Order: sequence, then structure tokens, then C-alpha cells
Amino acid sequence: MVDSGGGSNRTITVFNASDTQIGQIQFTYIGNYEHSTGIDTILPLSNGSYELIIGIGSQTDQTATPANAVHISGLGLPTTTVNADSVTSSPFRLMEARLKQSVARSKS
Repeated sequence: MVDSGGGSNRTITVFNASDTQIGQIQFTYIGNYEHSTGIDTILPLSNGSYELIIGIGSQTDQTATPANAVHISGLGLPTTTVNADSVTSSPFRLMEARLKQSVARSKS
């Protein structure tokens, strides 16, 4: 997973174990952000799905960012509005299918 860009140009690009790109997540930040990148990870869950965990970022160091200030879309997930100054997560199964397809293609 690669987290690149900043502000409304932030994109997380997800790759499989063979370095094949399997999707992207786009961010739309409302207003100017000093800190628009964060810590991201994908965790496998025991039920076969995955959990995406994303650090959203903040507008400034000392002041709370207004609620509902960031929109996230991509990877077949529904467009979601989240709060800045937070970490958010989303369990999903679409990634599993794409990972398996990509791995199967790379073994052929």
C-alpha cells in the first residue's frame, strides 16, 4: 500500500504480493490541511475479509478540525464522509476477491 499526495490529491494505492495494483482510495479534503496523510494498514480478519485502517489527518496542530470534513471513495467501497483528527476503519470483502484474482494471474 502506498499513501501519496496531500490534501485533495491524497491517494492510497493498494498492491498485491506480486506488486500488481488492485485499486485506489481517493480523498477529498474540505478546506486546507497541514496534515493530510496518515498511517494506513490493511489487516486480514478471521472471517476471510479485510479491515482497512486509515489515519485521516488534521487541518492544524492546535485547533480541532470541523466534523465531516473528509470524503473517501474507491476500491468499490461506498463514498464515505468522515471526521478529520481521527482514525477510521472499514471492513470489506471486495479486496479479498481482487487479491485472489491478482495472485492467480501472477501464478499463471
